[in-house]
Amino acid sequence: MFKEWISDLKKLLLNKNMIIAFFLLLVIGFTFGYNFTTILDKESQSKQIDIKNDKQNIENVRKNKEDGSNISVNSINEGKDIIKSNTQIIFEREYIKSEYIDKEIEKPSKDILGMNESEIKNYYHDWNIINFDSEELVLRKVIDSYSPNNYKIGVAKKDNVDYIAVYCFNKEGEEFIDYISQTPISMLSKEEQGKFIRGMIFSDINEVYRMLENYDL
Repeated sequence: MFKEWISDLKKLLLNKNMIIAFFLLLVIGFTFGYNFTTILDKESQSKQIDIKNDKQNIENVRKNKEDGSNISVNSINEGKDIIKSNTQIIFEREYIKSEYIDKEIEKPSKDILGMNESEIKNYYHDWNIINFDSEELVLRKVIDSYSPNNYKIGVAKKDNVDYIAVYCFNKEGEEFIDYISQTPISMLSKEEQGKFIRGMIFSDINEVYRMLENYDL
């Protein structure tokens, strides 16, 4: 197309139509300049948008690091529920023998920030997820034992002799010796010995004291 215009222009010049030739050159120059300027403007705008997006991504990563989180930009854009710094974590321990549920509320540690439900399930593998979203995570563990609110009066061995003893329970329902008396169960009747060997559970420490007083302990 451009070659044809040049050819026409030569003909006009040969015919000494200088005014028409000049007018054609002016139109060609204007058209080329306008198109070239438009292309440059579009390339400049595209580069500015890319630079702006890069800055935004860098700022998001910087903020996540300051918060101590490992939340990826992709996770944020996907809009999935993840553990955030303000997520409330509730640990529920259900003690079957006590028929009691103990609840503890904690803030998330840095290790689990940014985790989704699948990752949390692997991290707390011995807990059941009751509820999961970015506002609240509820975990429950069923323990076939007594709660820390309970006490047991039973028997503990010391120097190969069985003595009356008091047991407590930790959060995992494991019992441990809290007190060993100086009274061997051999001093009690067979019936009384059986009670201590089986163990007696109490939910109030005052009941434990009263029970021990009955045996002058």
